[in-house]
Amino acid sequence: MSGRLALDFGTSNTVLARWDDATRSASTVLVPDYGGPLGPDLPPVVPSLIHYEPEQRRWLGRQVLQQNLYSSPRTFRWMKRYIANRSPLKLKLEDREVSPAEAGRDFLSTLLAMSVAELGSPDEEVAFTLPVECFEHYEEWLGSVAEAAGIHRFRFIDEPSAAALGYGSHIQAGDVYLIFDLGGGTLDVSAVKVEDQDQGGWRRCRVLGKAGADLGGATFDQWLFEEVLRQNQLKDYDEEVRRL
Repeated sequence: MSGRLALDFGTSNTVLARWDDATRSASTVLVPDYGGPLGPDLPPVVPSLIHYEPEQRRWLGRQVLQQNLYSSPRTFRWMKRYIANRSPLKLKLEDREVSPAEAGRDFLSTLLAMSVAELGSPDEEVAFTLPVECFEHYEEWLGSVAEAAGIHRFRFIDEPSAAALGYGSHIQAGDVYLIFDLGGGTLDVSAVKVEDQDQGGWRRCRVLGKAGADLGGATFDQWLFEEVLRQNQLKDYDEEVRRL
């Protein structure tokens, strides 16, 4: 079934959705093998994980969890955050090194190729969400990933505005909403005004202001970790801590 495709590359999970012009509705896309729902009645997501096995084999998304490889030193987690911050981190794999940007490209290219093939439309237009505070290099990286995957028609939308549009059936035209988008690695805030529907039936949001911070679930985990160490007079490098 053809339709416009959208991809939200998250620090913890990645979601794909499709807009169907025939039914004028959107639905999340299940990527076989790599994704699935987090619980009953929840939409499918793909964990933002990629694991590199020797001899060029790779595991993506749910496969990493099913293989119990989440904590493996050969597994990339939180790729989006590292890419946005231009982290110098690299993973040493046999005779080569892999950066978060390369791992993210391998991860997204695979998902895009499978999704476009399933939709049966090689000239699919894809919308990508971007963090409010993302720098130009992150947008350029995401565009290069799309082109490498054979996608030549794509657009970007900031994540809070995408969230507001996603609630289009529940919000009122003319009202102003303050959207908080707290993810695994970033906090985005956007003030948007919902405009009247035009003759085509589209709902539009006008962004009045937006801001972002490098703050998310991973940051909270780090604070909790440091507080537990402080309360127990432990150091990060203690043998007991490393073992746990």
